[in-house]
Amino acid sequence: MIKANLHLRSADRVYVNIASKEGVDSFDALYDWVRTLPLKDYLDLRGKFLIDAKSVKSKLYSLRDLQSITKKALIDTLKETTGAQTFHEDGPRHRLTISMYDNEASLLIDTSGAGLHKRGYREGQGRAPLKETLAAALVQLS
Repeated sequence: MIKANLHLRSADRVYVNIASKEGVDSFDALYDWVRTLPLKDYLDLRGKFLIDAKSVKSKLYSLRDLQSITKKALIDTLKETTGAQTFHEDGPRHRLTISMYDNEASLLIDTSGAGLHKRGYREGQGRAPLKETLAAALVQLS
């Protein structure tokens, strides 16, 4: 994962797929599925949990509801597995993505932090700069 983030030239982000499940067609099913995941193994309990959502061809299309149900299930799971009742969310940021495609749910962790196109070798930018990842992809294609 570290090598992928360091050496991939044309990727914007690197995700780790924690789990996927088909047939998630209700918010109750989503909540129950997220509750079964071993989230304690992946997340720092002091962390700040940011949930992104994507939905394509799914019965669950409300992104805000996907985010809130996933975060509620995540917090409830961490409460149950750790015994802690409060989470201050003052530690490292954890960006998670709940992705729905045709009623298949996937929970992903973003391992890149800031986008990989912001690697910072260019401090001063011109009028219309290309993202570094896009420029690298064009060079690879040529």
